[in-house]
Amino acid sequence: MTLDDLDAMLEHLVVAQAASGDPEDGPGLITLSAETRGGFGLGSGMECTNILKGIRYRGLRVIVTRAMEDAVFSRKEARAKGHDAFDDFEPSPPRG
Repeated sequence: MTLDDLDAMLEHLVVAQAASGDPEDGPGLITLSAETRGGFGLGSGMECTNILKGIRYRGLRVIVTRAMEDAVFSRKEARAKGHDAFDDFEPSPPRG
C-alpha cells in the first residue's frame, strides 16, 4: 500500500459519510503491517503524537502489527473492534 492508496481509501469513507450523514461511517482506524509502515518514511505525515495516543495519520490512530493486514476502518467498524478514541479527521498533509 502506498500513501496515495491510503488517502484514496480514507477519502472513500469521507464520501460514504457524506452520503449517509452518519459520522460513524467516516474514517476511524488504520491498520498497517510493519513492512508497509516502514516504507512510508519520515516525510509521510504519519507520526507518534504522544506516548498515550500513539501513531496518527490525518488524526486517525494507526496500529502497526504483523498480525493485521493493511486496512482502513470506519468509526463503526473500529468500535466493533474495541477502539473508541477518535480525534478529528484532518486533511492530507503536504508530502516532502
